[in-house]
Amino acid sequence: MATAPFQSILESKLVQFAIGPEKKEFLVHNYAVSSLSRPLDRLLNGQMKEAIEGRVVWDDMDEAAFVRFIQWAYSGSYTDPEPVIFTDSSFTATSTTKDGNVAENTTVITGTGNSVTIALEEDAESLVSYKCEKCPDPRKKMQMNKKYDENYGPVLLSHARLYVIADKYDVPELGELALHKLWATLKIFTPYPSRLGDIVCLIAYAFHSFSESAEGDKMCDMLVHYSGCIYENLTAYDGFKTLVQDCPLFTHGLMKKIAERLS
Repeated sequence: MATAPFQSILESKLVQFAIGPEKKEFLVHNYAVSSLSRPLDRLLNGQMKEAIEGRVVWDDMDEAAFVRFIQWAYSGSYTDPEPVIFTDSSFTATSTTKDGNVAENTTVITGTGNSVTIALEEDAESLVSYKCEKCPDPRKKMQMNKKYDENYGPVLLSHARLYVIADKYDVPELGELALHKLWATLKIFTPYPSRLGDIVCLIAYAFHSFSESAEGDKMCDMLVHYSGCIYENLTAYDGFKTLVQDCPLFTHGLMKKIAERLS
């Protein structure tokens, strides 16, 4: 990202953002956001209500995603969340709604979940086409999940949410970085049976976010590719059946990917 001149940012007026269902308020320098793309410039400096009032309401945006978005707008990078470590041998593998929030009907999974089939190395390496050559390699700072009780759902969704924001507001540099970080995380992710819900939630969020345009989207395409690599693992997870029923575009893409692997 070609970061906006810092003095120009500081000299610009402050804009109020109301984020999430609770409409939590943040004050952000106009130029830090408006300089990112034409849609954002029109939003903050054009003839729209937001520009006139100096207030933007994004009540459908995740608060943590907004904070990372603004962090990136100011600095050109954003901080990855840490995986959540469960402290009990019995825990809940969550599913998400179409907006990426935790659903009410969660499935409880017990036991160690140590049995796992790792995707073939050549399949994992085939994900390299989604790597951003301009982005620093985040794997140098990442650790592979070595235990079944490390919930990577928040980590995966954080990158996916930023990718969706970047697509919606035409900020390709952010989209490339978010996709790159998601790719790097999936490359080192161990698909323990009790952690497959993390992947299913990610896929559901991605395909619901792009709906009919999912077929040509790079993140959705990568997730189809990745699912083909760990297909045997996913079919053993109950929530995967619901995903297949609810996301026909994902299912169609996955069947094509499996057919390619078998041919």
